[in-house]
Amino acid sequence: ASARPRPSLSAGTPMKRPSDSPVDVIVRLFAVNKFFQALGFALLYFAPFGPGAAAPPRVFPVVVGLSLAAVGQALNVGIYKAIGKNGVYYGYKFGIDVPWCT
Repeated sequence: ASARPRPSLSAGTPMKRPSDSPVDVIVRLFAVNKFFQALGFALLYFAPFGPGAAAPPRVFPVVVGLSLAAVGQALNVGIYKAIGKNGVYYGYKFGIDVPWCT
């Protein structure tokens, strides 16, 4: 019986391609994490519709929550524009030049 050839890692893996920096791998891992976060939220929010489910939320708390989420996303966009993904994900610890904002 002949041994099967080992797969080559030159093509990369699902989380790391040969040209990726460590920051790219971290960004991909955080994207997977965000997917599961969103899935958990969706399951908690949308699943309990049926017999014995809680009453639908009032409009005011929903509007406040969505407003706060929008402000948070605006802050995220601002920091990405200011220092980029290398700055957001601590690229300087991997030897990547990161612009310092003061």
